[in-house]
Amino acid sequence: MPLNNCNEAQLRAVKHFKGPMLLTAGPGSGKTFTIVERIRYLIEQYQVEPSNILVITFTKAAALEMEQRFSKAVKDNNYPVNFGTFHAVFFHILKQAYQYNSNNIITEKEKREYLSYALEGIKNKEKENLSEQLLSEFGKVKNSIGGIENYRFENGYMEPEEFSYVYKKYRKLCMERRKMDFDDMALQCLELFCKRKDILEKWQRRFPFIMIDEFQDINAVQYAVMRFLAGEEKNILAVGDDDQSIYGFRGANPMIMQKFLTDFPNTSQVVLDKNYRSGKKIVETAMDIIKENQNRIPKIIKTGTDREGRVSLNVFQDKEKEYEEIIKKLKKYQQNKQLNQCAVILRTNQGTAYMKRLLQKEEIPFVSHERRSIFFEHFIMRDMEDYILFAKGERTRERFFHIMNKPSRFISRESIGNGNVDFNKIRQYYNENLKMAHTIERLEKDIEMLKEMPPFLAINYIRKAMRYDDYLKELKLKGIGKTTENYEEIIECIQKDAADYRSIEAWLLSIEERRNSNEKVCSNNAEKDEITDEVCVITMHGAKGLEFETVFLPDLNEGTVPYGKMLSKEEEEEERRIFYVAVTRAKENLELFYIDNEREKPSRFLKNNKTIPKKKPS
Repeated sequence: MPLNNCNEAQLRAVKHFKGPMLLTAGPGSGKTFTIVERIRYLIEQYQVEPSNILVITFTKAAALEMEQRFSKAVKDNNYPVNFGTFHAVFFHILKQAYQYNSNNIITEKEKREYLSYALEGIKNKEKENLSEQLLSEFGKVKNSIGGIENYRFENGYMEPEEFSYVYKKYRKLCMERRKMDFDDMALQCLELFCKRKDILEKWQRRFPFIMIDEFQDINAVQYAVMRFLAGEEKNILAVGDDDQSIYGFRGANPMIMQKFLTDFPNTSQVVLDKNYRSGKKIVETAMDIIKENQNRIPKIIKTGTDREGRVSLNVFQDKEKEYEEIIKKLKKYQQNKQLNQCAVILRTNQGTAYMKRLLQKEEIPFVSHERRSIFFEHFIMRDMEDYILFAKGERTRERFFHIMNKPSRFISRESIGNGNVDFNKIRQYYNENLKMAHTIERLEKDIEMLKEMPPFLAINYIRKAMRYDDYLKELKLKGIGKTTENYEEIIECIQKDAADYRSIEAWLLSIEERRNSNEKVCSNNAEKDEITDEVCVITMHGAKGLEFETVFLPDLNEGTVPYGKMLSKEEEEEERRIFYVAVTRAKENLELFYIDNEREKPSRFLKNNKTIPKKKPS
């Protein structure tokens, strides 16, 4: 079996036979190639039965790519190696143990129905807005070892005792109806292996050789299940890069890679330290960024190519000039039909939506990793629609319920009555409460004002005159919803989008069309005859695993990169890893952009970097 294409580190990993190994694989280091060659070596040199090999990835796309790369490497040999995601593997185990089928997987509608039941009796006026936040928090509980009894709930929208009560009630209903989500699958596998030694031993015999890709993204429960599966043999290859651990919000913890070394004594360690993707200057810039993190496995990544690479810094006095320059540069690539070699990578979904709107106006084609713009599905967008459509005559109770207390007007549901909303009936309900009567009268006048306004002015009136901005500030203070989101930026972008339309009807029709359209998805795996000349617009999280000749990184300012203020040490280090991932997507050209004025300052990640050229604002 020829292994001429392997470097020394790759060769050590490929030839590894038994026992645990931690393979730390830097960006562009040939990680997938190494895993594929190691599978082949196990089968063809060590005579391991292919069906005894389990290869786990985090996404279906990654599992499919790995399987395709392996099939191509072994050509006509149809080796039955098992490739799958954590969820697919766990569900397969649970199906055999409990006779589960697809009907046991809870739907989004069922999640909200069960949660609504669990919230009954909880006196919280923001209950309607809590579903997404609570379900996300439930996932964190399930992905941590120790359960609800040992979980520290620190959000201000609910008391810890109330949260524990709602969680237990929700979980009880799911178990009674034999419903589970993806997080439950790992939890139930862990419980199964703890209780049933016979079942555990069966699966240990079934998969004596385990390989886990993207190991830095594993959470505590998944890791515990894998430790059980590895058994006494401990033939487990963990492949990852703690410097690219960017999913802390899902429970991933880069420290698990270091814990692996403690939990699996005598672990062989190999570092794939050559980046074959990026030119020398890009690699040096990336290393200068990530070396500031303290909680990491020490490593020095060097370029594996002769290419020099280019890093340029672009500094501007305001955002308008910053994006004008990006558009100008992209148009040059468009003229040369090289857009498909470029990516604009931004920290937030809000950022990608803003960029895509500019590209549409400039008629520059793009692809994206999002199926639809986050704005058109966001609760703020829904609130704007409800306000405007209610003003236009759609006086349904449901629409009014969504807006009547945004901001809080203390309007009771009991005051609405049945059928369409009638302000006269609401006034009658409050006929002995002068303050509430005045509130209702003011709201009715505001609704009348909205009726004839164009969309931009209507949203501005809702925000300022009707104090919707105050409502968003209150949500942020209470920690309700996705507290990492910048609500002000979201509503600003919605209002700017509305400015392009003269009538409410035209704007709402455009939104519905964009909601129902599927944008093409960024990928490095498209067949050559499918490639079109379009720039990729993507978030830093979404860019992981991709590569481009030229990468544009806008908005490298404090508050955006890193995202948020008053960050803990752990949060700052994760933000630095996110930035590192974005930088290492570039092969030849890395374009960095930031604003420097009295209000906005460059990212702390740029300040101490000696490899980035310094410029004055233009």
